[in-house]
Amino acid sequence: MSRALVVVLFAAILVGSSTVTGVATADASLQTQDFDRTEFDIEVYENGSARWTFVYKRTLDNATQREQFESFASEFNGSETPLYRNFVNRSNRLTAAGSEVTGRQMSAGGFEKRAYVTPIGNQGVVEMSFVWTEFAQTDGERLIVGDVFEGGLYLGPNQRLVVSWDDSLTLVSAAPQPRQQTDGTVVWVGGAEGKQFLNEHPKVVLEPKSAEGNATTDSDPVASRSFGGLGPLWSAGAAVALLAVGAFVAHRFDLFDRFAGFGTGGDGGSGGPTVPPGGTSASERRADRSATVAEPSVPDEALMTDEDRVMDLLDVNGGRMKQVNIVEETGWSKSKVSMLLSEMEEEGYISKLRVGRENIISRAGDEPEATRSPFDDE
Repeated sequence: MSRALVVVLFAAILVGSSTVTGVATADASLQTQDFDRTEFDIEVYENGSARWTFVYKRTLDNATQREQFESFASEFNGSETPLYRNFVNRSNRLTAAGSEVTGRQMSAGGFEKRAYVTPIGNQGVVEMSFVWTEFAQTDGERLIVGDVFEGGLYLGPNQRLVVSWDDSLTLVSAAPQPRQQTDGTVVWVGGAEGKQFLNEHPKVVLEPKSAEGNATTDSDPVASRSFGGLGPLWSAGAAVALLAVGAFVAHRFDLFDRFAGFGTGGDGGSGGPTVPPGGTSASERRADRSATVAEPSVPDEALMTDEDRVMDLLDVNGGRMKQVNIVEETGWSKSKVSMLLSEMEEEGYISKLRVGRENIISRAGDEPEATRSPFDDE
């Protein structure tokens, strides 16, 4: 089995019933029209297996969109859709191909899926995941994540890679320097232009806590070049596919074809959208509204996620800012900033400290050492 085919199988996981050619040639302008954020979560277990979760988020701008998403989520969670069946089948084929490439006996199992609306931030979220056995390479007691990224991982704009691990493990090193790091998580983001990593990077080395040493994060400026490819499971041929895949699914196939108003039409996939009892299909409802509801345009500055903009502001301000200054710098409403920061705090990216009448926002790891405001001397 060729390495190019392995790449094709990976890309095909997310596009469901689409053709490979369709994925590879999808218009890059579709990248952000259907999803605000795409996240790839890898949770590494002590035995070297890992749970891979593909997470797609979209801001629901009004009550109608929220109602439509909740209707979709109920159907998605309660039945085995063509999209989910394709995800399972292609994950199995992907890990089988991975076995031939790496020499390790890989398999896919423990499949899970869910769609829901977040209680904070009004985000519609779709998640699908599986356990990838033998994902990490072993070196004595150490686990090494990265050999599957031959040619270097590529993260597109609005994409985030999150690697976490069991409580029984501790971080030895992570390269290149993660964008964010906590006790149990390292995060890399694609930023505004995408990020190309070096061969077999990003790389995360873990070991049992009983052998705990000093964790290090290596600066690797060359690894942050923009544009490039993925392989053997992520080689160069898949770069365009991964950039477009999330929006392409939403735009043309089974997932967001069932979100009324979330796309501009398409093939509908091999299974086609189902019709709820006594109702009309999502695609029919979308067609009924197409004359009066315009798709929102995405300005160039929107290629950076809201979370990325906040993290960039914290980076250039030494890791801490007053919440009111974030409102001023972004031009967002106080309520939007408050909801966004609450979500980021819940996810472990930032922390909030109330000092007097001010909220001090700190990047994880840069919290003030005392309760007095670090801005008192300004």
